[in-house]
Amino acid sequence: MPTNTPLTCEVKDGELVVRIGISTLAEASEFEGRDPFWVFDYDQNKFVQEYKIIAPVGWAKDVCREINREGEDGSSLLTHLLDTASERALDQGSLSVWSPKWGN
Repeated sequence: MPTNTPLTCEVKDGELVVRIGISTLAEASEFEGRDPFWVFDYDQNKFVQEYKIIAPVGWAKDVCREINREGEDGSSLLTHLLDTASERALDQGSLSVWSPKWGN
C-alpha cells in the first residue's frame, strides 16, 4: 500500500473520502517553518527544527485520535472541518441547495 498518497478529498461510492498517505502526513507536518516542528531561533536568526517524526505510523495514529477527539459538546476537529467546508460551499454559491426564503 502506498504511503506517499497526496492529500485528497473525493466523493466515491456514496462516501466523502479524505485520504493522505502516512509518509505524506509526516512530511507535511515537518515542512520547514511549520509550527510547532520548526521554531525561530533568534540567536541563529533562522528557523530550526524543534521536533522530528521518528515513527510515521504512530504519528498518523496520534493525529487520527486528535482529529476524532470529541469536546464536551460532541464536536471534534473533523466536525469543525465539515462545518467550515459547508459554510464555504454555501458562500461560493453551491447550486446543490435550496432555501425556503428563495420561494419556488
